[in-house]
Amino acid sequence: MRRAALVLGAALALALGEPHAARAQTSVTAPSSSGAPVAASPLDTLFVAFGKSPGLFARFREEKQIALLVAPLKSEGTIHFERTKGLARHTLLPSKRSILLGGGALSSWDGTKTEVIQLASQPALRAFADSFSMFLAADRAGLEKVFRLELTGDPLGKWRLRLTPLTPQLQKIVKELEVAGQGVALSVLRVSEASGDVSTSTFSDVDTAKKYTAPELVAVFRVPG
Repeated sequence: MRRAALVLGAALALALGEPHAARAQTSVTAPSSSGAPVAASPLDTLFVAFGKSPGLFARFREEKQIALLVAPLKSEGTIHFERTKGLARHTLLPSKRSILLGGGALSSWDGTKTEVIQLASQPALRAFADSFSMFLAADRAGLEKVFRLELTGDPLGKWRLRLTPLTPQLQKIVKELEVAGQGVALSVLRVSEASGDVSTSTFSDVDTAKKYTAPELVAVFRVPG
């Protein structure tokens, strides 16, 4: 479950950059009952802004505080997102590890062996995947069925989005997620797991206009083995 929470946290953050603009709300105003335009909510504004991104690349530094350990576990690597391939997370330090989420499966490589989990056979992981898909579709209504969303700050400036799971499936894995950024540049992701472990990732070199070439798609969106 810990690996699942880690993947979901990365996925939720990156999914905000998915280019499903056609399915997202594309206007910033809507008519009221009186016919006068009403400004879109800050959440709508945030989703629309991220919905214009073709793909995403970022470097991450993560610190994971485990209840039984005094010092946090630290890691560094890269995260990649592309709408046809899914999410890839490659840890480079202190050791090489890879995770790929896409095609209805979760593939992971721990440096020695590769494991593939079909999401259809794992209800809790499937719940994560459904949430991920709703982010990709900018489906705020669907997302709010499983998460309580609390946005503070300016969606076009500095903002912070807090997600609290509402369904029992999600509550078994994650207690809360918090994503922060400035405009479309993600800066921090904090995942509080149901186990009590807390992971904090900071992002740098964030490219929300990333367009992967054919060779990059082959090289990046895979796990060894």
